[in-house]
Order: sequence, then structure tokens, then C-alpha cells
Amino acid sequence: MYGYHKIEDFFTIKQVADKLNIKGFGQNKLFSFLREQAILNENNFPKEEYISRGFFKKRIDVIGLSSKHYMTSASCLVSSSGMEFIRSLILNTHSD
Repeated sequence: MYGYHKIEDFFTIKQVADKLNIKGFGQNKLFSFLREQAILNENNFPKEEYISRGFFKKRIDVIGLSSKHYMTSASCLVSSSGMEFIRSLILNTHSD
């Protein structure tokens, strides 16, 4: 269906860094680079424009600590097309 993806179609930034396998771009450098490019905000969440384009997704998990207490955990996920977008961006801005 257009606009919908299974969660399996998305990857963590760590997985993206591993799959891209670009020298010098591990998880931390990739987060930093995407913030520098104004794709992620200061909390490492994608800007709405890039979510709308299907490159990223925010995932929020609710974790039960007890019957009365819980916490939330949020993460940034990247689609396959987002991974290609990131690859192109890195290669275009870091070509020697």
C-alpha cells in the first residue's frame, strides 16, 4: 500500500552505517552528519519533510516498568530509499 511500510522495511542508524560501510561513517558520525545537513534535529529525529518523503520514520515504544509505571523510548528509523538518499548525500558532500 502506498505510504505504508512494514517495520521490517526500516533500519536503525547503526544498521544503516553498517550496511553503507563508508569509511569514517559509523553510527555516531552518521548522526552528526545528518544533523549538520539539517536532516535530523538536535534530538536525532528526522524533520517532517524527510518523513513525508518516506526516508525516515519515528518509532516510539512504551516500556512497562511495573503495573503503574512505564517509560517511552523513541528512535529514528531509515527506509531503504532513505539509505540510498544518505549514501548519495555522503558521496556528493565528501567526494575527494
